[in-house]
Amino acid sequence: MKSAPLFYYARLTALCAALGLAFAYPAAAQTSVTTVPVGAVQIAIAAGPATTAIGFPLQSESVYSGQIISLGSSTISFSGTPFLGSNLATAASPFYIRIKSGNQQGRVLKVVSNTNDTCTLDITDGTPNSVALDIAGFAVTINDTVDVFPADTLASFFGTSGGLLLNAGTSAFNADTVSFWSGVKYDSYFYNSNLGYWSKLGSAGNFNNTIIIPNEGVLIKRKPGAPATSITVMGNVPMHRVLIRHSGNNSTKLIVSPFPVDLPLSAFQFNALNPLLSGTSLFNADTVSTWNGVRWMSYYKNKNSGLWLRSGDATTDFTSQVIPLGVPVTVLRRNINSGITNFIGIDRPYADPTLN
Repeated sequence: MKSAPLFYYARLTALCAALGLAFAYPAAAQTSVTTVPVGAVQIAIAAGPATTAIGFPLQSESVYSGQIISLGSSTISFSGTPFLGSNLATAASPFYIRIKSGNQQGRVLKVVSNTNDTCTLDITDGTPNSVALDIAGFAVTINDTVDVFPADTLASFFGTSGGLLLNAGTSAFNADTVSFWSGVKYDSYFYNSNLGYWSKLGSAGNFNNTIIIPNEGVLIKRKPGAPATSITVMGNVPMHRVLIRHSGNNSTKLIVSPFPVDLPLSAFQFNALNPLLSGTSLFNADTVSTWNGVRWMSYYKNKNSGLWLRSGDATTDFTSQVIPLGVPVTVLRRNINSGITNFIGIDRPYADPTLN
């Protein structure tokens, strides 16, 4: 391990820096970081008028890595004073914890407050219900390892005046929009050229600090005349499974393929932790849907044939259908889930590149 100051870093490469996106953040106490493979991915965005579904499959660089020495239902503590003088829960500079080992490996939780050595976490994972860190049968344990990393926000990722990746406007009707799935509807945001900050359709106020939730996708809608473009993002290559919270109960979640490789549709059956429910039709099975530029195309696994079938096509096997890196899918889960059954996991699809 090596020591480094607590810091943020630009998730966008020099390609975006040329557009005026450069970020600087205050340093804090000495912490430790672990060297992991770093890469860059290019995400294409269609010319307007068009809507593109995108996600970011590389992880933000960690500012601290360490072992847990004690924990509670929503708190974890570390040795020393790794967060001395640092606030990990400001609106403009939010941080998350990524659990790297143990039962909850791959879970990502927002830091809601911290002391010099302890973080209190949002154990709802952005859903209506909580799952405690020390839940019986699936508990985080002492000596499990975690990373602390900065979250992207609308302002830090897509920029503000003088460095926008998208076109600004006076309303959501003439500006490009970024939309997040709330579990019920899409909430749309645009950079308001009159106000000089990110606005939300139908709401007042400054939404610069709206978090781009890790492992979730977004929709980018470009207005007529906006040219095709791309966003090049850099970050750490995921080295373990990714664990994503899903409420179930006929709800949907827009998730990104969390690894920087193309994946077959069958990978979204998820692992043995909580695989998708198969069925005899789209109406009694969990579904995975992909955006084709115009509408969502839904797939399900037929419990009789074992084939992945698509809406309107009862014979073609789509098991090997490729989901390109950086392209999110919408997952609908029908069962009412609670506790550990809220989680779906995707295992790392490649060998550990740090091993010979």
